[in-house]
Amino acid sequence: MKITLLFLVLISYSCYAQRKCEDEIRKLIPKINMTTGQNLSEEKRVEIAHTILKKSAKCKFNEGLTAANFFLAKQYFVSSPEKSLIYCKKVDSILKIENSFISDTAWVGIKIFKGRVYGRLGNPVLEIENYYAANDIAESNNNLYLQASVNKMLYRYYLDKDQFEKARVYYSKAVAFFAERLEDKKNKYSYLLMNRNWGIAHYYHGDPDSCIFYINKSIDEGLGKYINPSISYIFLGQSYLKKENLTAAKRYIDLAEEFIDIHAKGTRVFADFNALNANYQLALKNYEEAISYYQKAFDIYDKTLDFKGKEEATIGILKVNFLRNERKDLFERLKTIINMKDSLHDEKVFLYEQQMMIQLETNKKEAEISRLTEENLKKRNQITLIVTGSLIFVLVFLLLLFRYRAKRKRLANQLEKEKLSKAIANSELEKSMESLKVKTSLVNQLKLEMESQDVTSISEMSILLDKNYVDDADWAAVKLHFEKLNKEYMTNIYEVYPQLKQTDIRLLILVNLGYTNKGIADINSITESGVKKAKQRLRQKMNVDKLPTIND
Repeated sequence: MKITLLFLVLISYSCYAQRKCEDEIRKLIPKINMTTGQNLSEEKRVEIAHTILKKSAKCKFNEGLTAANFFLAKQYFVSSPEKSLIYCKKVDSILKIENSFISDTAWVGIKIFKGRVYGRLGNPVLEIENYYAANDIAESNNNLYLQASVNKMLYRYYLDKDQFEKARVYYSKAVAFFAERLEDKKNKYSYLLMNRNWGIAHYYHGDPDSCIFYINKSIDEGLGKYINPSISYIFLGQSYLKKENLTAAKRYIDLAEEFIDIHAKGTRVFADFNALNANYQLALKNYEEAISYYQKAFDIYDKTLDFKGKEEATIGILKVNFLRNERKDLFERLKTIINMKDSLHDEKVFLYEQQMMIQLETNKKEAEISRLTEENLKKRNQITLIVTGSLIFVLVFLLLLFRYRAKRKRLANQLEKEKLSKAIANSELEKSMESLKVKTSLVNQLKLEMESQDVTSISEMSILLDKNYVDDADWAAVKLHFEKLNKEYMTNIYEVYPQLKQTDIRLLILVNLGYTNKGIADINSITESGVKKAKQRLRQKMNVDKLPTIND
């Protein structure tokens, strides 16, 4: 029994310690959140994340491990995507073991982020695989908002891969979702931003009219309330330049210059603004200024690793040089070569896409095999756990049953002994009372016989018989046996009424044995009236209206 109690105490303490550790970690998690912990420095949040990792590893708290690893993955996304991927894989390994604590939104967010990491590492196969995995989660839970978020990522993915038609499919799905929910500010912002970006995509696709339409649509519907409109004005200016409308282009150059953030210098926005100015100056045949702007744009694109921008700036510089030297024919040939290169590139992209899809299907099958293997292993572990738990339960039950039966046996033996003891005591009490009756009867008979004799001698003999024939030893035997049979009653009498004498105790015993006043008178060799007076005195001494009995 002691071992069982110790085992239960240890389990209780272990559960308490686990809950305490989990509560401490849950209080730390909001501090590494980008929203709730924004008043803390980056260094402090990283320090807290490592603290969460240590505490969570100690008490095996997967929720804390997931939160901290995902935070660190996001921290290294820009500076070291390789490190970011390591933390993403740690999150994956945790969620394979347990994922009950994570919401569908968080799970989709993790998959999308992991896809972006693979994109930065130049692995489009695994990038899109994670986007599709996120889409599967969203669809399996019939969560339209999550599906729209995934569609947004797929739209951006296919735009980056110059697959305009596929991008259009996912753009249409996502924008339709947000268009139906414009009363929510976040949804409206997503809707307006997607329209603007879709307009920019049309510009790169060689359709300036569609670019102007979608960007103006986003501006008219209020995009300026959410973000700086300088990027919108830059691409409107570029589109009007393509349409050879220099007046409109100049208007949007001035608007972009008015709204562009002074802190944007050195960013892609400022590079795009320089490229716009370069194209405008080229259209005006101001070649020196055009070269200057193209060079500024090239330098920024180079620093920000924007290869597409570098390519456009380089082509612009070449174009200016050709036109400045009046070698327009060479420039046209160069454009033809570039177009041929683009066609070859498109073919390569198509072949690469086919290979990617094959690889994706292979990865999906491997993932399915891995999932089924893990499910089988989990089921086997569950069965083992259930069988082990059942065995422990049966053993504990048998132990408790054995102890219960042993206890019952001990109680039965003890009860049997008590019954036997009471039977013996009752028999002894009956014998003692019978002996007392016989002696009392003899005494009374002798008194009657001696009453016909000499008064003096009879009186002396009666006194002698009353004092010695029914002696204290007889009463002691009666009292002993009565006490054995009625321990609780006698203990209570002694404690509550310590002032009672032996004669009072004798009277109480006789009353409890059911003797009438006449029977008590015979045993005590007194008259019935003497018994009544003795009872009255005893009641007064005990301060009760009725003498207490064992049946009360």
